[in-house]
Amino acid sequence: MKKVSVRTMWHGKYVSVSEEEFEDAKRMGGLEIVHDGDVMQILPEELSRLTPNPKIYKCKYKKGRTYRLVDIVFKPEDIRQTKLNLN
Repeated sequence: MKKVSVRTMWHGKYVSVSEEEFEDAKRMGGLEIVHDGDVMQILPEELSRLTPNPKIYKCKYKKGRTYRLVDIVFKPEDIRQTKLNLN
């Protein structure tokens, strides 16, 4: 599972990941998004239903590089109880 940390949430509910990170996550068996300490996991079946935004952006840091974004509704999981190990 690919882990991605995002800093910005759009309209109070969307996070964006690059198309490159999105494709890596499909190959690695899922995507884990972390925003402000909250975590959301997306399974491969759910990733297959998402598509990149058609708008192409120019990279500020690598001249000539372009990328697209995948916008995802951020629904964090309550992991406080799921991480509890009673061994």
